[in-house]
Amino acid sequence: MCKIITYLQCVSVLVSVVTLTAISVERYLAICRPLSFRGSRFRTALAVLIIWILSLVSSCPYLVFMTSIHDDLVPASIVLLTSCVSSDFNQEYIFQIFLMVIFFLIPFLIMTYTYIRIALCLWRSSTSGSVALDSRSEAATIQSRARRRTARMLIVVVIVFFICYIPVYLSNIFRYAGLTNTTNQDVLALTTLTSHLLCYFNSAINPVIYNFMSEKFKKEFRVACKLCGLSPTHGRHGTLTGRF
Repeated sequence: MCKIITYLQCVSVLVSVVTLTAISVERYLAICRPLSFRGSRFRTALAVLIIWILSLVSSCPYLVFMTSIHDDLVPASIVLLTSCVSSDFNQEYIFQIFLMVIFFLIPFLIMTYTYIRIALCLWRSSTSGSVALDSRSEAATIQSRARRRTARMLIVVVIVFFICYIPVYLSNIFRYAGLTNTTNQDVLALTTLTSHLLCYFNSAINPVIYNFMSEKFKKEFRVACKLCGLSPTHGRHGTLTGRF
């Protein structure tokens, strides 16, 4: 269980990170290069399959060097209470650097680039659209505001991603590099738990961000909730687009 739980925890985090990265690339192509982008269910299914295979394979080192040992703080007669640690701290240190570079820094740079480009495309289109259309047109004003709101939302998504994921990577690297040996154990435990909690918090906070900053997400979310109580004949017009 020491190996399996640690492995599955890593898989879940990597799947979330790579999925967010893939979504940013897909949105960039759909918004900034609509003529060359061709979305399909097959490509989406293939992308999901690749994401899971990549995450499952990249987390395999945990199945090798993680092991359970008896905790010196626990009496020897109690055999059930053990610690799950790495059998080779040097390999773990290298592996943590690998994870930070491949599954944090590179995804962060990709998302930063794509979302900035998306924001610029939406901002420019809203500005040019306002000039081209009648300034008194209510539809033009609403569309301009919606595009600017979307641009701000995408920037917030990247910032929240960085804030939520950087603590766990730094915590792991500091720990395996021996930089936390002199740190108070209670403080270290609280920091470690908080950093891991933030990774899951990132997945939970994204729908909240969409809800507060995307009118279309609000609309489609209401439709999804109402579909549960509607018959097929009444709900055929309430199809979900899946787009923000």
